[in-house]
Amino acid sequence: AANHSPHLGIGILRENYDKWERRVPLCPEHVQAFLARHPNCQVVVQPSPNRVFSTQDYEQVGAKVQEDLGDVDLILGVKRPKTMENLPSNKTYMFFGHVIKGQTENMPLLQECLDKKIQLIDYECI
Repeated sequence: AANHSPHLGIGILRENYDKWERRVPLCPEHVQAFLARHPNCQVVVQPSPNRVFSTQDYEQVGAKVQEDLGDVDLILGVKRPKTMENLPSNKTYMFFGHVIKGQTENMPLLQECLDKKIQLIDYECI
């Protein structure tokens, strides 16, 4: 039987928690290596004027740049989004959520995740 890798879509969030945040969860070099090893997969990047790498840097390595992350399975960020309001439901997200200690200011984020059936993998816990 042929060995087919499953189609996986990875999304990269635009960082919006702090206006000065320039970090990324995956740099273009990592995206290129991932897509070379998994040609049936896709990486979708939300555009951002602040990111340390340009939109063109991601496009040149095969990522799709668009606002909508609805077709991906796993959505990566560095810091938690300001709100999950405009983000897709029923997905898996990875970012620093800072919810594990039960801080009052972060409980609305956790509730939004529960309401939207989001599986949250907090970097603090792995």
